Amino acid sequence: MAITRITKKALKETIREQHLPEFVDQADVDRTPGIFGIARTKAGNHMVYQVNDQGKLYHTSVHANKREANGRLLERLVAAQA
Repeated sequence: MAITRITKKALKETIREQHLPEFVDQADVDRTPGIFGIARTKAGNHMVYQVNDQGKLYHTSVHANKREANGRLLERLVAAQA
C-alpha cells in the first residue's frame, strides 16, 4: 500500500482539524511514554515512531523522504484515535 506524501504544514492542519494527538519532530528520539514522533537516523533518513509506557519504541518505520514520513505519521495518529 502506497504511503500518502504530505507536507508538514498539511500534517499540522489535519491534526488540528481532526483533533489528533500532537507529535514531536526533532533530530533525536523523544522517549516520553505515549508520544508519536519523527526523528533523524544516523544515515539521514526519517524514522516515524511511537513510544510505549516503558519508554521503548514501537511501530517504527524509516523513510528517505520527509513527506512520506509525514504521511505515515498521520496514518498512525488516525489509527490511534480509532
